Amino acid sequence: MRYITFIICLVYVSDVSSALYIPDAETRQMIVNTHNALRRKVATRWADRGLAAGNMRKMSWDADLADEAATMATCESLEDTSDMSWSLGGGSSVMFFEDIETLGHGKNLAVSSNRNIRQMIAEWSAGETHFNYKYQTCAPDYDCTAFKQMIWARASRVGCSLNPYCEQDGESVKVLVCMYDEKVSILFDQYVIGPMCSKCDSPAGFCEDALCVTSCYGSTSGDCGCQKTCHHPDVGEGVLDEHTCTCNCAFGLGPDCEELCENPQPYIDFDFCADMNNPDSCELDQDFQQQNCPANCDYGCRSAP
Repeated sequence: MRYITFIICLVYVSDVSSALYIPDAETRQMIVNTHNALRRKVATRWADRGLAAGNMRKMSWDADLADEAATMATCESLEDTSDMSWSLGGGSSVMFFEDIETLGHGKNLAVSSNRNIRQMIAEWSAGETHFNYKYQTCAPDYDCTAFKQMIWARASRVGCSLNPYCEQDGESVKVLVCMYDEKVSILFDQYVIGPMCSKCDSPAGFCEDALCVTSCYGSTSGDCGCQKTCHHPDVGEGVLDEHTCTCNCAFGLGPDCEELCENPQPYIDFDFCADMNNPDSCELDQDFQQQNCPANCDYGCRSAP
């Protein structure tokens, strides 16, 4: 009988512990709202100076990412950061993990002895203090990479998990991990500068309060709609799909056919797109051509007549 009782107690403790890893519905909504409020602030803050974000997507909760976060929010993860500076007395330590590769999920991690989830996320947001809006970089000698992950424009889903059962240097600490469907890349800017929602592309073509969304159906905002015309004389022209708020451009480039059909020229003395504009490369590297050399090949864009 004593053995059976012991087994039952173990199962009960395990169930309680697992239940605390994923935030409840109210906390999940708070996390999403906090992210979207920050993203809307970034998208609009310097609009009067021509620094608005044109492709900032609205975020939603993702259960699969939350499950992934739960696997990352382990006490063992603290062992890999023993050489880092921790502040466990009254504050929290914030870390950001970033791979050089552009594929994969983004991750923010925070550790605290006494702060709640809202306060831990607020520390990530506080990185805005050291963010240069003009150059979209962190100020020298300051780390704002967790903030940059929160405002990565093409990310649209987030899921988080909290582990309150860890210990560091003899003190109880909580580990919060948030996973994102896209991670920050050092190869690209945080967002595309342009009029708000002017760069909303598929599948988030609509605009809701300065953020790109997939649909206005069910929106409680009084400011949600499709802002595209697909009509820019001498630049681009296309057909608007009103159901998805996307343009099928006959001429020009961009979400609204608002860009000239031309290849980028990042180098002064070398045109790598011209070097790749040949039948073999057009056949074998179609995805690369369309993304990096859009004016190449028979399937490339066309200039306005």
